Amino acid sequence: MLNGKSWDHWIAQYQESHQNRLNQLTHTIGIPMIVVSILLGLASLFGAGLWAAAAWLFVLGWVLQFVTTPLAPPA
Repeated sequence: MLNGKSWDHWIAQYQESHQNRLNQLTHTIGIPMIVVSILLGLASLFGAGLWAAAAWLFVLGWVLQFVTTPLAPPA
């Protein structure tokens, strides 16, 4: 599950990759979008038409999580 790397290595890599201001911004926007999408998805069980908005928010929120991920191979 950890791809042969220690937990400390993953935490250090996470801390390093999240110093980028663009990365912080996309997470600040994307994570709330994902949370709202889950709530709308649950609400769509009781109201029509909410599932499409929930699906779009979920997908776009996850896209924002990875848009600033470096394309370099892992060290």
